[in-house]
Amino acid sequence: TMAAPGTDYETKIYCCSNTTKAESKILASFDIFCSVLFLLYSTWFCELLKNRPEEFKNTTIYDNSTLRDFHFLLDLEDQQQNFFVAGLLVWCGWNVALGGTLLFAAEKEKQGLLKVWFGITLLEVLFGVFLVVLALWNMKRRVLISTTTIMVYLYKWYELWIVMGLIRDLHSGSTVFAKGIDDGPNPAFVIESPTPEHDPVYTIEGQGGTGSGPGGGGSTPKCSDALEKT
Repeated sequence: TMAAPGTDYETKIYCCSNTTKAESKILASFDIFCSVLFLLYSTWFCELLKNRPEEFKNTTIYDNSTLRDFHFLLDLEDQQQNFFVAGLLVWCGWNVALGGTLLFAAEKEKQGLLKVWFGITLLEVLFGVFLVVLALWNMKRRVLISTTTIMVYLYKWYELWIVMGLIRDLHSGSTVFAKGIDDGPNPAFVIESPTPEHDPVYTIEGQGGTGSGPGGGGSTPKCSDALEKT
């Protein structure tokens, strides 16, 4: 944390922004970008596998040590290959949808939708860890544990932490976001006072008298000499 320039307030500084909302939106946009790229790559990969197996073998297996263990795909029956292709493309599209969900939920501050995204993503990450362990157990080269794999999982855990922070901020009501200026070099702060446990009670003090009108022997009642909060 650090104090914002010209204020006594402290704000957290994240990798790309200074609020959990702005950080979540940046991460969601990055998720969408990467998922679309991976969807395009997977489409090309599956097209080679189904329609040009020899080119698939030369391009993706023999010349790339990271993918040599995927030679088993060429040995699968057509129905099994179709199942693999469909599953891969659905998974890519699913990740695009998840990124869009996070972007929308963060922008609109939808706490319930953020919780749904968090739960689904956590299950997906844990299932991915299980698949990596299973692959390590069965593959000869054991190449899936690489720098890229580790970086992906570190990124996903960071993203989960940021979204959890955003959910906590929205739940507590301690953070009020100023649209358009919540991620600048001099971030704006809007301080929200705690909600009182009881509604304030206002009383009106005034002077009264008996009688009214000319010669009534008294003064006309006056309204509100002072307004005070009790």
